[in-house]
Amino acid sequence: MHTMVFSSFMLFFCNNKGKISSLLYNLCLIMMMYIMIFVDNYFNVYIMNEWLFLNQYSFMFVILTLLILSLMFLSLGNNEFNWSLLMLMLIILLIFVLMCFTTSYFILYYLFFEASMFPIMLLIINWGKKSYLRVESSLYMFMYTFISSLGMFYLMLYLMDLGMLKFFMVNSLSNFDSVCFTIMVWGLLTKMPLYMFHFWLPKAHVWAPVYGSMVLAGIMLKLGGYGMMWFIFMGNNSVNYESTSFIVIFSLYGGLYTSMICMYQIDMKSVVAYSSVVHMSMVISSMMTFSMSGMLGAQIMMIGHGIISSGLFYLVNMNYERTSSRLIVMNKGFMNYMPSLSLWWFLMSMSNISMPFSLNFLGEVLMISSLLNWSIYFIFILMPMMYISSYYMIMLFNVQHGLNNKNMYFFTQCKIKEYIIIIMHWFTGNISFLFIDKIMDF
Repeated sequence: MHTMVFSSFMLFFCNNKGKISSLLYNLCLIMMMYIMIFVDNYFNVYIMNEWLFLNQYSFMFVILTLLILSLMFLSLGNNEFNWSLLMLMLIILLIFVLMCFTTSYFILYYLFFEASMFPIMLLIINWGKKSYLRVESSLYMFMYTFISSLGMFYLMLYLMDLGMLKFFMVNSLSNFDSVCFTIMVWGLLTKMPLYMFHFWLPKAHVWAPVYGSMVLAGIMLKLGGYGMMWFIFMGNNSVNYESTSFIVIFSLYGGLYTSMICMYQIDMKSVVAYSSVVHMSMVISSMMTFSMSGMLGAQIMMIGHGIISSGLFYLVNMNYERTSSRLIVMNKGFMNYMPSLSLWWFLMSMSNISMPFSLNFLGEVLMISSLLNWSIYFIFILMPMMYISSYYMIMLFNVQHGLNNKNMYFFTQCKIKEYIIIIMHWFTGNISFLFIDKIMDF
């Protein structure tokens, strides 16, 4: 952590931008390898100090954070506007997210949870697509996420008055009833997001730069899921399960309706953004079943979705840099120019619809089994949702086909760095299936 803070100040005295981004990329990878070796020796819960800890839930999200941010640092160009300030914002964001995943005090979790939104807002406003709508989208994100979590903040203050300061302590709280659980979860559902609270997400994705979209889809949506896991275990013994059935049903119907919205989107980035809402709706509903398979499937799905959706946003940006448009009709015929890139479009699209042997596949199997154990009638919602999800991802891949695109006046081939970023996204999202027993052990 001290090394990262020192690097952020050194940005202002160094002119070689490529070396700095490579340094931060390698630093994230070194931290990730150190933590993986570290967990082989210390498993279950390891208390680093009074404030920080690693357990079976935070470990995978810390690895995901370091992976996505390392790829994001690698994707940065040398011609970014106000490059030093951009790198400083990204490092601050990295510190906030890592502190959010490793803190043992839930009031600190809330503070870092909210503070991590401000670097994202600055990324959208300063480095987003040049339009006044980028300010509107950042205000949407702030109003939805901050106001919805005020009830959670007041409840945390109430728990602190009772002497419950850490996540571990709240398990012994006898009056953590359904009302407290609903207030606590309310702010997290907007971050994930739940349908009807998702309007900020497509707007933020459309106007954010590519590295902002990679962070939003790969990391920021997982902050709410991580907190949801903790609060479900906090209220597991005192919450009336029937009170959560409304969230389960509403989330599934919202996912079905959002998948239909994806079918008539004309912007490729909007399709990927709305598909995130569909995936998160299944994550929310499966966690609300309070079953072990649902919790494990939700965790695996969040890890897999964070990797694959980040890669899809990067693929969309690769098309945008060559056609100056994200419209589906303006990106037809890419296979005629770059067949190898079309191959990665196919592989990433299939991973997003949970083909074997991806993490999404195992996550969906576990989540569907937990939902069908809750009610067999959910199959009439899950079947059309999965069919429509496959349809709009095939529609997105179909952009690669067609006649020659006359919009490509100045066409440039892909760089090696771009292929490396896509390969690392696909490789980690699929080859991790071989090490799934390690994940399940946690």
